[in-house]
Amino acid sequence: MNELLDPIMKSPRPSIAALLATLGAFFCASVSMAEEDSTKPHMDALYEGKYATGAHAALHQEPASANQPAVGLAALWESKYVSEGRNNLDDGGIFSFEGIVEWKGIAAGAWFAAGDEEDYQEVNVFIEYCVSAGPLDVRAGYARLEFLEDHEHDNEYAAGVALNVIPFVVPALDYVYSTEAEGGFLELTLSSEVALFGERFMLEPYVLQAFDFGYATDGHDGANNFQVGIAGSLALMDGLNLVGSLSHSWAQKDVDRECLGDLSWGAIGLAAAF
Repeated sequence: MNELLDPIMKSPRPSIAALLATLGAFFCASVSMAEEDSTKPHMDALYEGKYATGAHAALHQEPASANQPAVGLAALWESKYVSEGRNNLDDGGIFSFEGIVEWKGIAAGAWFAAGDEEDYQEVNVFIEYCVSAGPLDVRAGYARLEFLEDHEHDNEYAAGVALNVIPFVVPALDYVYSTEAEGGFLELTLSSEVALFGERFMLEPYVLQAFDFGYATDGHDGANNFQVGIAGSLALMDGLNLVGSLSHSWAQKDVDRECLGDLSWGAIGLAAAF
């Protein structure tokens, strides 16, 4: 729900990855594409682990009422810690825990990750604002990233827009700027959504093209990686979902320059809403 990453790279982050890393958030809609009042998938993917599923998954299965905030919690395991088409840890994956409060278009929360094999810890605190403007959903946000092992930090400013008038597909544009790297990262995404078994089981496939502008590396501006994936959310009971995702990234020029290759990874966890 994405999104934070690497002890090696300047400014990892949970919000643009998939990710979506990473998966953004992937299971944020609580109803099928045909319903006009559904929550849009890309409204919630700035910082919570894009295309990796997160607390937004449960929040949008149990949407907040207009008069009170909703609280989402998520615990997730990812087989690799991927962002910007790069594996950010030498060994193993990560466990992550997230809490988020959402009310009237404002979402604020915190995300903590720890390596399952490598000694790595990271904390992100974020806030974002989402608003609908005709056929567009627009959002802006800020995140503070703390890399505990290295005693380093980063500040990120992000903005995104999604178009919600095309049947069966949602085009979205997301941009994040890192103050430490003094560069930005751009993603173009097409996602869809399928509701099964009375909307108890949600599937969302996506394709993503990413461009690096001094965010991950200084030596090249342009194509970074091409990514595809599918995420799912199964309602176990009211307010509790089993979530998971599978993703694959093909390296392009920016990643190839670092002698890094293609990546495949998955995620599984639980998300709850109150």
